[in-house]
Amino acid sequence: MQLARLIAPCAVTALTVVLLAPAETRAFVIFGDALDLTQRDFRIFNSFTAPSANSNQVPDPDFPGSVGAELAIRKGVAEWGSRPHGSGLTDRTQDLLGSGGSNFDAFYAGRALAMGGPNRNIVSAISGGLAFAITDIPIGDGWRIRFFDGAGTWNDDPRGILTGPFPADIQGVMTHEFGHALGLDHSLVPGATMQEQQVNAGIEFRSIEDDDRAGVNFIYGAISPRKPTIDTYELPSPGVVRIVGERFDATQNDVWFTPADPMVPGDGTPIIVSAVSSVPGSGGTVIEIPVPADAGPGDIAVRIPGIRPDALSNVFPFDPIREPWTPPEHYGTPGTSSAGTPVELEWDSIPSLTAGGVWLEVQGGGVGGFGMVVEGAARGASSTGYGTLLLGGSLRRAEMFPLFLGIGQAWVPFDGGAFVGARRTYQVWIPDGGPAGGVFSDAIEVEIVP
Repeated sequence: MQLARLIAPCAVTALTVVLLAPAETRAFVIFGDALDLTQRDFRIFNSFTAPSANSNQVPDPDFPGSVGAELAIRKGVAEWGSRPHGSGLTDRTQDLLGSGGSNFDAFYAGRALAMGGPNRNIVSAISGGLAFAITDIPIGDGWRIRFFDGAGTWNDDPRGILTGPFPADIQGVMTHEFGHALGLDHSLVPGATMQEQQVNAGIEFRSIEDDDRAGVNFIYGAISPRKPTIDTYELPSPGVVRIVGERFDATQNDVWFTPADPMVPGDGTPIIVSAVSSVPGSGGTVIEIPVPADAGPGDIAVRIPGIRPDALSNVFPFDPIREPWTPPEHYGTPGTSSAGTPVELEWDSIPSLTAGGVWLEVQGGGVGGFGMVVEGAARGASSTGYGTLLLGGSLRRAEMFPLFLGIGQAWVPFDGGAFVGARRTYQVWIPDGGPAGGVFSDAIEVEIVP
């Protein structure tokens, strides 16, 4: 058994170095091994002991069924996926989560009952502190990733805020380690996620870079036009799922589901509904089947006949009782400050009922002072001296917040009538040095999630 470590020198021998351009320093390194379609599953045994490793209890609609360290680990894996994971927008530390662009996608097969032995595709934490984490290789018959619980203070904060002595980011370290599970060794490129030395306690590893994408594309091939894709799903009636996408087989699709309950340590097989036909007349774009009784929140995927890496679709988040969420949507035209800059509003956290509100950020104002968040129950359009008020329905002044150099952040709690599935609209007024004395931003509509 050879071991690939995050910080300690790598113990792998007989490595292959692939130079992308002879005159450049860009070069990824591979083990010469890969995961076939029987090794696309992964499971998690959450054995972290630090409270900061499981401090985030806010559900993420793109990773149903997981919170805490389990959610952070799933995000680290999802970054290597062929396409954005669900909306791809729920990790606010990067523009898009899921940017591998190859024929590889990893399927979340649920929680494990124990950390398991080698080759079981299980992520866990163990005592000790030799390095931050370690991945068992070779990988062709499976892998194992273990975090060292004593290497530092593990953090799962989705915004990348680290606490405690020698803090480290679970999501970023997992992204790096899963690169080893895919067949990549430490990169020679500074700034690559697969470089050996971390700079910012692992947060910089959350987003894979060009050299990392080049490596996973070399191993599994750039995303193929034959690869099936899942775009979304619907729940047309209780216990039934309608999967919408492209390039499904006419008669021989296998649909994968995440098990509802933890599985024994040696079994990472997803729940599979075999030999499913596409809906007649859909041209391979729709599959409709009953949801298995033992399927839970997690992922779905579709496999078409064949053993090539492109026979498995992208992995799509799935909740058997809830359809995919609608990410916050910008609308309207930003007002313009007296300095000539647009006053733009952005969402900065998941609008979660569990969290009780949403973080908003505005920028573009030219003076300091305090801004004001206004909340509405619907969209609207009415003229005011400050520009267009883009909110409708019942309105309330939701929050005041300080501005510094025209930038401000506000935590906006939901009103007492908020519920999962409800929508709220937000707009910000900021003071301005122009004749009107203030200006409105553009607006955002959000769907409240669990």
